[in-house]
Amino acid sequence: MTQTLLLRVLSSSSFFMLEESLTPIAEQKLGPGRWADFLVGNLAGGISAAALNPIQAARYKSFSLRSADANARADFVSTWKSMASAGGAAPFLR
Repeated sequence: MTQTLLLRVLSSSSFFMLEESLTPIAEQKLGPGRWADFLVGNLAGGISAAALNPIQAARYKSFSLRSADANARADFVSTWKSMASAGGAAPFLR
């Protein structure tokens, strides 16, 4: 529950900060309106998703481990460490 709440807060706050900072640039290039809004929304969402993907990957893996074995040590930090030691950065980029 805590992981989900924290990830939602990070996702929302990063999206809105990116949106606010990218809006003047898009409006300068495209003018105010729907195309600028469309571009800013997609850029903010894409950047936010790419930045938070490693956290999502570790979270998904810890949930998968817990559902496979109720006695498994599958907290976020231990899962992150095992993923990093097993595959370096690759497991976080999927």
